[in-house]
Amino acid sequence: MSRPRIFCLLSCLIGLLALTCCGRRPTRPLDPAIDLRVDERRLLLAQVVDDLFLPNECAILEGRVYKYFLKHCASTKESRLKKKENKDEKTAPTYQRLIRQPNLFRGQVVVVRRCVIIEIDRAELPASFGLPGYSVMPALMVNQLHELYELRILSPPGSDLYEKLQRGIDQGKNPVLRVSGYFMKNHCKLTNEEGEPPWRAPLLICPEPSIEKRAGTYNAYRDLVDARMDRYLPSQSIRAPRAEERLVVEVIPAPSGAGFPAEAYVLRALNRHGSLSDPKFLSETLERFKMRLPADQRKTASAVVFRARNAPLAGVRPTLAALSDLGLKRLYVKDENEVLQPDPEPPSEKEKK
Repeated sequence: MSRPRIFCLLSCLIGLLALTCCGRRPTRPLDPAIDLRVDERRLLLAQVVDDLFLPNECAILEGRVYKYFLKHCASTKESRLKKKENKDEKTAPTYQRLIRQPNLFRGQVVVVRRCVIIEIDRAELPASFGLPGYSVMPALMVNQLHELYELRILSPPGSDLYEKLQRGIDQGKNPVLRVSGYFMKNHCKLTNEEGEPPWRAPLLICPEPSIEKRAGTYNAYRDLVDARMDRYLPSQSIRAPRAEERLVVEVIPAPSGAGFPAEAYVLRALNRHGSLSDPKFLSETLERFKMRLPADQRKTASAVVFRARNAPLAGVRPTLAALSDLGLKRLYVKDENEVLQPDPEPPSEKEKK
């Protein structure tokens, strides 16, 4: 065999080996907007405020976090995303756990089966989202247990899913779906009945759901009336100041082995370390942060004091007070030391009556 032919065959063999070793799917290029290190992702999700007693803050979508989830949805499909579902009964993100302890499940994949859309809208995404041609579909969804979820469905260019779902609502023939999405927060809205308090429901950011064709369709509105859930329609948004980002000020343990007392702590924000003994640390950090915000949000900037794992609790109140002295009014506390509580016992038959 001639030398050029041997060289050609070896080149082909090397190419095939490279494809085999590297996997069959081409690797997508790294995207700095979604390919975050563990610590970066942790601090990003810490910006989300999810508090039963703060309906105005629960009513907004933290812009940077929302875009992060949408970008992830653009790079996957529902059938692939559902494979990330946590099926461990002790730790799975059930509906009640999402409502009770949302901070423990932020960013996890939630899969809801045999569900229907009961309200849907559609809007084109602005250019700032970096997803040209995509639209987002705000929707309300209910499953067979009458658990209500809110969705933001990312729809690719050319999709006709909106028309299918809206037609199902109009005709009383709602397609049965399987939805897989990232849990962002318990979103707060108003019912259509004046005087009723706001309601909260888990918000999932998701790619287009799968239609369970074998399950057929059914009239979901009839069930809603029977369950007295029709009052949620049409849902009403709550007007509240926006937050593209929130400043996260971490309270972290002081370095070990440096002779600090057990209750000593250090602050970290915007990749800088400091302490309350340096009066300029927080004031300069806040000014730097405000310059990152859109001009119309700088006067209503907000911050989260984030107690890191094993950090002393004693550092939280003084940090809150120092931020308040700088004029911040929208202040919140998150605690990374939170643990999952046991599920409450189901009501007995006597209690149901």
